[in-house]
Amino acid sequence: MITIEGCLNTGSVKSNSSSVGGIIGQVNQMKISLCRNDADSIKGLHTVGGIIGKVVSASGSETMDGCLNTGVVHATGASSGWMNVGGLIGWAGLYSMINSGNTGRISGTNLYAIAGLMGDVRYSPTIVKNCFNKSEIYTSYNNSAVKMAGLIYSNKCTIGNSTNPVLNCYFSGTLSCPHASATKVAFVLQNSSGYDVYYDYIYSPDGMGTTNGELKSGSYYSKDATIHARYHFNTNGSYATESNTNTYFSSGKNLTGALNEWVNSQGEESGYYSWVDSDGDGIPVLVFPWPDSWNSSPSKRQRAHK
Repeated sequence: MITIEGCLNTGSVKSNSSSVGGIIGQVNQMKISLCRNDADSIKGLHTVGGIIGKVVSASGSETMDGCLNTGVVHATGASSGWMNVGGLIGWAGLYSMINSGNTGRISGTNLYAIAGLMGDVRYSPTIVKNCFNKSEIYTSYNNSAVKMAGLIYSNKCTIGNSTNPVLNCYFSGTLSCPHASATKVAFVLQNSSGYDVYYDYIYSPDGMGTTNGELKSGSYYSKDATIHARYHFNTNGSYATESNTNTYFSSGKNLTGALNEWVNSQGEESGYYSWVDSDGDGIPVLVFPWPDSWNSSPSKRQRAHK
């Protein structure tokens, strides 16, 4: 098991190969925490991520805690094949991600799968809690097979479970593809039959989590699978239910307050980071405990929110 902690990258990465990341290219069993990529760009052929290009293992012990990407993540793609890119991880086996986010632009050409946090997840159940993506996601690939998700794309696994759904996360930004029939969803895109999606207290402050929004498939997409979902946050400041009626949040609470209410409910020893609306735009970011030396001058992290 490899453990990586407290790494900052500021140098751009460019490769003509796959499995390219700002901190790690490809790894098997690993735990990573408190790492940040502030490089202007991370570019590769496919399987590209702002922090990690590819996590191979399916042991269930792989974790990411407290990581942030602020740089552009771009995959040039190939003439054929299933290519993917993610704001934090390009391709992941079984994985647990908490307290992490992306603010960098994510883009690709000749690319099928693109997502804000993880570009492709392959083993069940992947757990994601207290995370965010605040960015533009774009592909120039004019193909109806393109799949885009604000948070997670999965081709062959269940996302979350009844005990650990995708929880207390949000997507704020845009999803753009030239083909009118491309599938674009705000939260989780599940592309294989027989695999379920679980999420709860997950938000779309730009209104993209609604079936009346600009996204083709609403807040999620599932191919012959079951969506186990409750709340998402609408643009008008209210809460809309996807299935049952749960009144955990008080009516009218803003996004920052809603996210922090869940964090506070977990207790001081839970290890979940709190949220702050540092730019005053109503779209908060996590309060990361970076070393003081990383913040001695205006960082890419700070500029990315302006």
